[in-house]
Amino acid sequence: MPISGFIMSVAAGYPPNYFDLYQVPQFIQKNEAMAKFFFETHGIVGNITIALVAIHLLAALKHHFINRDDVLTRMLR
Repeated sequence: MPISGFIMSVAAGYPPNYFDLYQVPQFIQKNEAMAKFFFETHGIVGNITIALVAIHLLAALKHHFINRDDVLTRMLR
């Protein structure tokens, strides 16, 4: 996710600027097709990450309320 966002930004011609202290050098020439590809990749990876977190949460709740085991209790310690 961070790598696709970084490459997307640099390829679009907007290199990251960290707190106005350091600007990353433009190591990739401005490339609209590459920026678009990594923009879409960034979105897809973000959606997959959200889905995995939601599935993990639902599985923990299932173990707690349906299976009635101590998985959730052990995770929260």
